[in-house]
Amino acid sequence: QDFLASWFGQDELLRGYASPSMRNAYDCAPKRYRAHFICTLARLARLEAKNSDNCVRQLWAEIWAAFPEIGVWQELCEVLRKKC
Repeated sequence: QDFLASWFGQDELLRGYASPSMRNAYDCAPKRYRAHFICTLARLARLEAKNSDNCVRQLWAEIWAAFPEIGVWQELCEVLRKKC
């Protein structure tokens, strides 16, 4: 409960994901971990949108800019949802 309150109430945790050092760590990680990371970020954005009338914090724009793979993943998930 405390973690969720911190996650949704403060930007510090989210801001760390938009940092260049996070992108560098992502680029150096094995591919299987990169996929997990992108999937997790996409799920977090979807969770935040669900809890906020389909709105996310402005800081997500920086994360999507740092990790354009998130958009590709979200598009793929949307296509799969429509097909299944």
